[in-house]
Formats: sequence, structure tokens, C-alpha cells
Amino acid sequence: MRYITLVKNNTDPKPGAGGGDHWDAVEEATELLIEERYVEALIELRRVIKNDPKNPYAFNYLGVALFETGELEAARDAYRAAIRLAPDYLAARVGLSHALRTLG
Repeated sequence: MRYITLVKNNTDPKPGAGGGDHWDAVEEATELLIEERYVEALIELRRVIKNDPKNPYAFNYLGVALFETGELEAARDAYRAAIRLAPDYLAARVGLSHALRTLG
């Protein structure tokens, strides 16, 4: 099962203070994910994280991209980073649960 649905149907409220700025920073990457251009999304998300290491969206979507490219342990770590930054971020918690279940 593909979890790109988390991107296409993300209805989570913006986590934490400054959510709007964090959200704006990942718009290009989310478009790449929707288009299933995962390698390009990974590059963009790593750039966002380098410039804004406290962006929970960037870490969540990094988790999505890593999961889709089969890098499950790295996806798990990215989801955990998103949750550390925004403990109530539901999409990151769902992504983490899928990664953990797939890892066994």
C-alpha cells in the first residue's frame, strides 16, 4: 500500500507556532510527492531541512519520500524527528506507525 495519500489528503492542522511559514517551505516538495517524483522530493526536502531544521512538515514529508523509495529505517527516523518537533502532528504519527509495521 502506498502512503502518498498522506500528502494528497493531508487535513492535519498546522502543528505548532509558525506553521504557515513551515507549510509554505514544503509546497514544492509536496507537489513532487504527488507527482511521484520521490528522488527530486528528497533533494528538495533535504534543502528545506538544511535551511529550517525545525520544520516538522519537512521531516514528515521526508519520511513519506523515504518510505516510498524503500528506505524504511530512514523514514522511521524522519517521522520521529517530525513528532519531536510537533508532538500532536497526526500525519507524522500515522507515517511512523506504517514504517514501524512494515519494518516488523
